[in-house]
Amino acid sequence: MPNDHPHEFIPAYVLGALDADEAQRVRAHLAVCHACRAEVASFQAAISISPHTVPGQDPPQRVKRQLMARVAAGSELQPEPAQPTPPPRPCLPPSRLASVVAACAVVLSFALGYVAADSRMRAEALAAQLAESRREVAALQARLGEDEQFVAFIASPQTVSQILPPTGRAGAASAQMYMQPGHTGVALVVRGLPQPPPGKVYRLWLASETERVALGAFTAGAGDLAQFHAHAPRPMDTYAQVMVTLEEGHARSPSGEVLFEIDL
Repeated sequence: MPNDHPHEFIPAYVLGALDADEAQRVRAHLAVCHACRAEVASFQAAISISPHTVPGQDPPQRVKRQLMARVAAGSELQPEPAQPTPPPRPCLPPSRLASVVAACAVVLSFALGYVAADSRMRAEALAAQLAESRREVAALQARLGEDEQFVAFIASPQTVSQILPPTGRAGAASAQMYMQPGHTGVALVVRGLPQPPPGKVYRLWLASETERVALGAFTAGAGDLAQFHAHAPRPMDTYAQVMVTLEEGHARSPSGEVLFEIDL
């Protein structure tokens, strides 16, 4: 065998389907043959990409003895050749060859299934990333629309502005309110407020003689700049007072922590 390449034995050798004598003969050949070592390496690489491998199965010894007895009986019936012929290249017994072919088929099936599953997972991950990107774009478009409405409201000729005087709790922060007499729209721009403590928000209140209305909550934005735009239940010039307070997120009435207030 060292001079005759054992191509038929290599798949069985890689899968561990050879007996000890056959495996030793293949190893002896691989020690001196670079081409066959490369072929073994390619089979091992194909098997390694599958998460499962098929263990080799040796046929019972009685099956092998019966097969060899039939081969010997068949050779006795044939006449001796007139001239000596070179010995045939070694090949696997039919039963062993069938098991090797089946094992290779199973390994190839697992390998193809692994590649298909990996491609499917990559496609699903890309689809999820695309969906997330679309949601982010939609959110940015919505924010851009809100910013455009905010700017348009402030720049309108009907809009008047008022500075909200700070209390001692506002520190160095400042606030300016924009409103339109006879209309419900109101916008607020606050500078210098820090992010509120966990569980608290800044809230804008409108007060009249009979009620106090919470228009909404906001937090400090980038660069300590916060802006808020809302619509009151009634026209803004029907209210008597405006306040900005620091509240718990679920507060239904203004607390004593007033940051800005003004009488309209």
